[in-house]
Amino acid sequence: MIVIQKDFHNIKYQNNPSNVKSFEFSDYQYHIENFSSDEDVGPIIDAEEAVAKAEEVWKKVYGESVEEEKPYQVFYDEKNEIWLVHGTLEPNMKGGVAYILIESTGKVLAVWHEK
Repeated sequence: MIVIQKDFHNIKYQNNPSNVKSFEFSDYQYHIENFSSDEDVGPIIDAEEAVAKAEEVWKKVYGESVEEEKPYQVFYDEKNEIWLVHGTLEPNMKGGVAYILIESTGKVLAVWHEK
């Protein structure tokens, strides 16, 4: 299941009436500097594709256990054309979740997991 929320209007989605929240890319400079990646996952045209590619990268790095962090949340910085995807935890669960920042071009900017 994908949790998607919408705050803006200009992104086109294929099969998804998306609700994607926006975020401020500049708030994540620390993560880009400390958890950068050279991976390229190919162009991303919608939120579902962002989630699929995020999960693909996470599985390479963290293994199949990332599926326990569903539903994933999706955010988009329209100005910089960057996707932020992260997992969620069930209420009262301890631990952290995986995060990823990906440009719409597919360049992965950062991958990290909070504890």
